[in-house]
Amino acid sequence: MRYLSRAIMLATLALSALAGCGKRSPTSPVVSADGGAADFYRVWDTSFVSGAYFFSTGGDPQNQLVSMDVDGSKMVAALFYDGTRYVDAGTVKFDQWPLIASGVDTLARRSVPVHGTPWYLYTSVPNIPALDATFDGVARHRFRVAGSASIGAFEDSVLSVMCPIIAAPIIGATVPRNQNLDVSWSDAGTDTSVRVFGFVVSDVDSSIGPGIGDARDPDGHATVAFEYSPLPAGSARLTLIRYRIVHRAVGATGVILKSEGVTHRALTLQ
Repeated sequence: MRYLSRAIMLATLALSALAGCGKRSPTSPVVSADGGAADFYRVWDTSFVSGAYFFSTGGDPQNQLVSMDVDGSKMVAALFYDGTRYVDAGTVKFDQWPLIASGVDTLARRSVPVHGTPWYLYTSVPNIPALDATFDGVARHRFRVAGSASIGAFEDSVLSVMCPIIAAPIIGATVPRNQNLDVSWSDAGTDTSVRVFGFVVSDVDSSIGPGIGDARDPDGHATVAFEYSPLPAGSARLTLIRYRIVHRAVGATGVILKSEGVTHRALTLQ
């Protein structure tokens, strides 16, 4: 299933904000002197709100502009790929319609040299700590890209989504590790293009996780497949993500705009 392949490839667990960067100009690159790809991914890991998952692949173009609500913490980010590296796209700005009080927000442009060539990532974290954006399925989130020698200028928008309201399992539920987990949400919409999927990560061993159940939002439920990836007993966390993906073309370059609503719930595995 095409949507499932994208969902399975969601990666990059966000950690904490990069210390001290809140005082920098939003358009000033944050540069590391190390010069390796590992440096870029360390900056990547510190460019998201806690609990966020970002940048799916699985057949999608690697040029993505994403708005995200993670348990009420909001952020936006962008990444542009030319086939060999993550490139500069000029200034990237975010706003929404209906208009928000704060107007346009300019994303931080972070840069790390990799083998002598800079790689770039755009993010609202931590430069815009209180991002003013509405996730209600009505507001449209708009990105404006100034463009560069690597990618043309463009602007486009994606319709927002809401964080799913988990109906089952309940908060703190104790669930068996040898049975698939049925997950349901009480606020299912009617748009069949909006998808929801979920997965569980153990607090005991975070490298172990089950398969992913993927569904249309109107279905109201999905299954997290425990049977192919047994988890250790103990505390764990369910992540449920509602998302919308829009494919666009900027010249010959494929671009994805995405809105995600991410909800977490604590569980106990036995």
